[in-house]
Amino acid sequence: MDLIKQIDGVVDVGYEEEDPDEIYRPQAVKFQEYQQSTKMQLLSTNGKQVSYGRTITKEDIINQNKVVIISDDIAKEVDETIDNVIGQSLEIGAETFLIVGVYGASISETFQIQIPVTSYEYYFGSSESEKLTVTISNQFSSSVVGKQIVELLSKQGSMRSLGTYSNSSSAALVDSLSSMFQSLTLLISFIGGISLFISGVGVMNMIYTSVSERTKEIGIRRAMGATVRTVQMQFLFEGLTLTFIGGMIGYVIGLLLAKIISLVMSFDFIPDLFTAGIAIAISVFVGLIFSYFPSKSATEKDIVELVK
Repeated sequence: MDLIKQIDGVVDVGYEEEDPDEIYRPQAVKFQEYQQSTKMQLLSTNGKQVSYGRTITKEDIINQNKVVIISDDIAKEVDETIDNVIGQSLEIGAETFLIVGVYGASISETFQIQIPVTSYEYYFGSSESEKLTVTISNQFSSSVVGKQIVELLSKQGSMRSLGTYSNSSSAALVDSLSSMFQSLTLLISFIGGISLFISGVGVMNMIYTSVSERTKEIGIRRAMGATVRTVQMQFLFEGLTLTFIGGMIGYVIGLLLAKIISLVMSFDFIPDLFTAGIAIAISVFVGLIFSYFPSKSATEKDIVELVK
């Protein structure tokens, strides 16, 4: 840490702080056909409620018992009859542990195994984090400083003989997510543009149909003194009204869908009036563009032909 503090741009450095109830470590796990590096949770209190067998207890933690509970995802890979895995052996690293329970894993959980923290420390060494959190000044690039830190520790770091150093930056993650969302926005905008064009063609056809069905009405109005502009504005406003109401209905349906999704996925949903205004304005603009030509066609016919 003293070496890192000497690098320009570093404001502070310290060990990563972890919640004692949420300590996770990856280990090589082997359980019959299941063999891969698996994320496990180190427990200092009772384990999760299980569907089969029993959970990890305080006695297991105090006595450093070699017991684990596994997720049903791992259990199903080995045996469709999940309760058959209870009492079987599971290898973590070079050590063998006893499976005492199986729990139902939720979609949001990234760990697959729970193990007493005391057992982990006894057989695999300290459970303390090997990560450092470095705070970097806004005037410096986090990626550049991070690379300098890795290079320095690779040459002079006290743990360089035990493995390799690497770094991850929250700024880099934000940039990656930003790039992904920009691509997603472009894709949605492209699909939305196609939808708007198709909708506009539909509005145009409706106004053309309205013009053709009201030919005599147009002729009578023209004969009674209605100007070309008045007749054109009549059909233009008809198209604008149609798209305005359609935009309002579409936005209300969008709000309802967003509210339902927010309830299902448990996040806050806050309507944005500015976005609503833009959405409705775009709908009206589409109505204006695609209603112009049908409304203009209503004024181009001869009055005598219109009233026949």
